[in-house]
Amino acid sequence: MDDLPPFLRRLLAEQRLSLSQLSDRGRKQLRPLFDGGVLLIESSGRGEVVLVGKPEGLIAWLRQNFPAFESQWLAEKPVGRAHSVALRRSSKATGSGAGAGVLHLRAFTAQGGVVVLNSAEFPVSELTARHGVAACLIEAKSTLCIEGRTALVENLECFLRVEFILPEIAVAMNSAGRISDQLIACLARSSITPKPLLHLPDYDPVGLSDYLRLRSALGERVALFVPSDIERRFSALGDRKLISEKPRNRALLKQLATEAWPCRESEAIFQLIKESGSGLEQESLLLKFRG
Repeated sequence: MDDLPPFLRRLLAEQRLSLSQLSDRGRKQLRPLFDGGVLLIESSGRGEVVLVGKPEGLIAWLRQNFPAFESQWLAEKPVGRAHSVALRRSSKATGSGAGAGVLHLRAFTAQGGVVVLNSAEFPVSELTARHGVAACLIEAKSTLCIEGRTALVENLECFLRVEFILPEIAVAMNSAGRISDQLIACLARSSITPKPLLHLPDYDPVGLSDYLRLRSALGERVALFVPSDIERRFSALGDRKLISEKPRNRALLKQLATEAWPCRESEAIFQLIKESGSGLEQESLLLKFRG
């Protein structure tokens, strides 16, 4: 019962609840109970209260909608998506994450990359030399201390060949697509020298949006990587379908038009996207112009 929303716990315990304590979302959730007479709304003083008209109906509804109610189907710990399944039969119902994220890193001894995770040295260079990649868990209080030029790379292929794009890079991290809030929070707590952390996203509205999220959390400790020949790459390799056939990109493009850009690099990319009507995938950085 402790896993139920507070308003449901109060209804069960007291059989009544001030209507003002019920959010719009809560009212929508309980609408079938109001429609069926299980819950009633009555005047009380200067306000209104929700009363339980049919206690057995409320119990039946809870059993149907909250599997953990009066059952043994409980997560080992009350966190994560397994807990959401117990509560609402859906791993995504409560918005819970897995509780930890996996971060892949590469580091290069020749460039002097050193990584300390939660105050303990993490042999990323050695693991990269032996196995090509290292991995660790990022949890709620995880911190990194990194020495050496560092990049956060969105896409796997570029991450695995980052030294081709940035020969001077010492440590590379893979965001595996959009950057999780968990990783952003970890980076905000962490120390990376020299500054700034280089961010390598796709050059499209989603990529720019991710950069702005990073910039909001890290400030000038992060910078958008833009190759010197970016205009030539947009002209030759830009894909209009990334905008015209991607509703999320189209919606974000409108939102980004109102942004106060934190740096000239991000504003320049936005203007290229807007003027060309196209986006540029990050994998294009692995190509070299022969001319």
